[in-house]
Amino acid sequence: MLVVTDLTARFGDISVIHGISFSIDEGESVAIIGANGAGKTTLLRTLMGLHREFSGTILLGGEDIGRLPAWERSKRGLAMVPEGRRVFPDLTVEENLLIGAYSRTDTRETHKSMGEVYSLFPILDERKHQVSKTLSGGEQQMLAIGRALMSNPRLLLVDEVSTGLMPIFVDKAFSTLTELNRRGVSILLVEQNARKSLSAMSRGYVLETGRISLAGTCEELRRNPEVQRAYLGI
Repeated sequence: MLVVTDLTARFGDISVIHGISFSIDEGESVAIIGANGAGKTTLLRTLMGLHREFSGTILLGGEDIGRLPAWERSKRGLAMVPEGRRVFPDLTVEENLLIGAYSRTDTRETHKSMGEVYSLFPILDERKHQVSKTLSGGEQQMLAIGRALMSNPRLLLVDEVSTGLMPIFVDKAFSTLTELNRRGVSILLVEQNARKSLSAMSRGYVLETGRISLAGTCEELRRNPEVQRAYLGI
């Protein structure tokens, strides 16, 4: 599904991602763990087309999408849940969701997706006419996930889903990702919370200073002494 080869991302003369290669198969859930500053967010922004200073290839379904703008990548099945949620604070829940469906032309399918989001997050249905800045952090994270789902993505890119959330909402966020994957949505999660990520996803990579240092199933990574020492506190 997604094949990334020799990807280097830069800010001017400074490289923050150094020639990494990885892949995600249809229906997979993959975690990329790493410390703050490892390059995780830059990686997702590059995949989504929001960061343009890069070299290497990005294939989605066999098509090279590396030169496509973000909106074209969205039409081809990529969607992103950004770090910090970034909902539109003065718009209602429903208006935020509709923005996520901007590239879709079938009104019936859009309303079907909205119903699915409300089924997944009933609290959003209850508050659909409420402006999003009045929601709690956990509810805003639900809204950010729901907004991404409105484009009916093949691959969901999720950036630091647990940041700033109370434990109960962290659990809800990770259980939601597990459920979405069960329904057939492929997921690429970048996250500092290694313990939660390696429990929720099926396969993983460790990103250190812009380079992939380890790869394997999440079970293998959980048992790796280096991962245990650096990320799991064991």
